[in-house]
Amino acid sequence: MTVGQSGAAHIDDTPTYFACDSNGKTVYKGSASLAGYKNGFSIYAENVSKSDIINPSLASKRPSFGYMDITGKKTTLAQYGVAQNFSSDGLAWVSGDGTSWWAINRTGKTVIADGSNGNGYSNVKPFNDGYAAVKHLGKWGIINKVGKQIIPFIYASLTSPTKINGEEVLVAVVGDTTEYITLDSKILLKNTITDGRMPHEDIAVAGDASDENLVPTISNDADPVFSANNYSYYKLVK
Repeated sequence: MTVGQSGAAHIDDTPTYFACDSNGKTVYKGSASLAGYKNGFSIYAENVSKSDIINPSLASKRPSFGYMDITGKKTTLAQYGVAQNFSSDGLAWVSGDGTSWWAINRTGKTVIADGSNGNGYSNVKPFNDGYAAVKHLGKWGIINKVGKQIIPFIYASLTSPTKINGEEVLVAVVGDTTEYITLDSKILLKNTITDGRMPHEDIAVAGDASDENLVPTISNDADPVFSANNYSYYKLVK
C-alpha cells in the first residue's frame, strides 16, 4: 500500500492525500492525511492544512486521529488526540492527550478501558504476541489482550515480550539492574549495568558501551558467547 500527497496548490490550503494498492489502484483520495499502513490499517489525521505541515508549531488546530482500512474505509472517526498503529494482535492504543491510554480493536470498540477511575496507564508499548508493557502509577508491568495483569507494576522500564525459543522474554530494569525475564518472572539473565538490548533468537546483549572495562555479572554464572563493541553477548538458558 502506497500513501502520498499531491503537490498541487489548493486555494483552501488543504492538501489532497491518496492511497494506492499494490496494483496502483487508488483506494482513497481526500483531505485526511495518512500515516502509512501497518497490519491492514493506517492512522489518518483531520484538521491538518498544508501550512500546518510546513510549520506544525504554528498550527491553529490540534489534529484528531482515526483509522482507515486498506479499502479506504474509515473504520473509526477521527476522535483521538494520540494514536498508535494496530499491532498484529489486532489492538491499538489511543489517548485523548497522551496522559491516559486505552486499547481498541479493529472496529473501534474499547477492549481495555482508559482507567478514568484513576487506574489508567500513563504510558504504553504496542502489543506483541498478545501482551503489552504498560506504565501505571510510575512503574511498568505487563498485561494481556483483555487487560489482565500478568507481571506486576514494579519495573522502572520494561519491553513488551518477544518470543525466544518458544518462550516470551522481556528486558526489565529494576534500580541499577537489567534483567532478562519470562512472563512468570523467572530471571534468565541479570546484569548490574543499566543497559540491556532485546534478544535476537536466543542471544542477549548486556553491557555498557561507554566503558569497555565494565563486565556484566550473570545470575546463572554463564560465560559470554563473545564480546564486541564493548558489549557482551550471552546465550539465554531456561
